[in-house]
Amino acid sequence: SQLNQIINLQASSIWSKKKGIKGFISMFSDNFNYSVLQKANHEDYIPDFYDNKDIITLLYSIRNNFSFKSKNRIWQIDYLYEENNSKLLLINGFDYKSARKNSILLKKKLFKIINLSNIASYSSSTYNSEFYSWKNYIIDSKSDELNFQIQSGISSSLKLSYKYTIKNNTLGNELADIKEFKLENNQIIFTKGNLQSNLSFVNIDFNVETISTVSYEMLDGLKKGKNIIWSLTYNQKLSKIFQLSLNYNGRTSENNPIIHNGGVQLSANF
Repeated sequence: SQLNQIINLQASSIWSKKKGIKGFISMFSDNFNYSVLQKANHEDYIPDFYDNKDIITLLYSIRNNFSFKSKNRIWQIDYLYEENNSKLLLINGFDYKSARKNSILLKKKLFKIINLSNIASYSSSTYNSEFYSWKNYIIDSKSDELNFQIQSGISSSLKLSYKYTIKNNTLGNELADIKEFKLENNQIIFTKGNLQSNLSFVNIDFNVETISTVSYEMLDGLKKGKNIIWSLTYNQKLSKIFQLSLNYNGRTSENNPIIHNGGVQLSANF
């Protein structure tokens, strides 16, 4: 069985021009999304809202965004809660995964084309396997990301960001300190083409030398030390039906060769 629910509360749709308490309330909004997909040993026309012994497969996610925007749209504050959980039956038993994240986003429009934002987050990721217990982890993560964006109309945008993250596996002794500088550019070319380019420099301090499932999860597939990541994506609308997409990405790290990847995709929308 499957259930999807979206609830959107936006007082500005009816009170945007009001003053006083109604005008103040109109600056708040809330968007709630809930999705659950399950397979169970009982009739499940309506999904269970909790895990139990009868459930074989369970996938559910919750996302809620509570927002406050100033009347002049110069600044904005968002509180975002996200939760994803899964339960899968494998040959050797059940695998459980869960992730919860709380974030506070602040946005400020400095000038007509310049925006500044900061997002502070706390998250926890859990993996529990009945058979592969040596892969289990509980990773707590704290991060703060500062973004500086220049938006030149709708044809071009440039974004510079810095993100600092601390991750700790509470079931072991793994501790990661991650600093990332990132430059992103988005450019519209010839009205029907779009070019996106990204360049990231990531420096990772990690207290464990050996490579494991936990370290791969904590470092997002990167290596200890200095990492450089780059990508180019070009999308071109060929006609009303066909669209061409070209992508290239690469990365390198200390004492490791450069890895290149590329792809071409032609899609048709009828």
